[in-house]
Amino acid sequence: YRGYMSSLNDPYSVYYDKDEYTSLNEETSGTYCGIGVQVSQNVYTGIITAVKVFKNSPAQEAGMLPGDILYKVEDLSLLVSDHIRGEEGTKVHLTVYRQSTDEYVEMDVERRMVENPTVEYELLDNHAGYMSLSSFEEVSSEQFKSAVDDLASKGMEKLIIDLRNNGGGVVQAAKDIADYLLPDGETI
Repeated sequence: YRGYMSSLNDPYSVYYDKDEYTSLNEETSGTYCGIGVQVSQNVYTGIITAVKVFKNSPAQEAGMLPGDILYKVEDLSLLVSDHIRGEEGTKVHLTVYRQSTDEYVEMDVERRMVENPTVEYELLDNHAGYMSLSSFEEVSSEQFKSAVDDLASKGMEKLIIDLRNNGGGVVQAAKDIADYLLPDGETI
């Protein structure tokens, strides 16, 4: 099956075995036991970069910064993102490459239950709501609806939705968000 999918020459079409599929479902649920960092893997080079470090997460507490390249987890330099998660309360040793200072930084990070805050928002001048939506996870639609309601209660008249660096995710979450914004009776 892997060979068949590989023959498509599409970097986004992949075959998942049982364990990989379980991991994917855990990843898209929006809640998991890990270090609290959103990563992106370059499909051509395999380099894994911290795109977002969640506020008050174990990764932030340990000093990880957005843009850090995950070089090693423990002594492994391949498939490092698969080894970040683990049992709650256990520690993981990371080595990251920080381009801004051209140095390798080592840190020990404790794994905890983390909810991916996929929505960040604020009310701007002139009653404009600004919302950054980093991914479409199972928790995203509820986070989005709560953010819109909060902004509306503060006097929002218009909304800017920022999808930069959004790597996609669960189609149903994107559908639920669009459905919430569309007038009643419209379908997506």
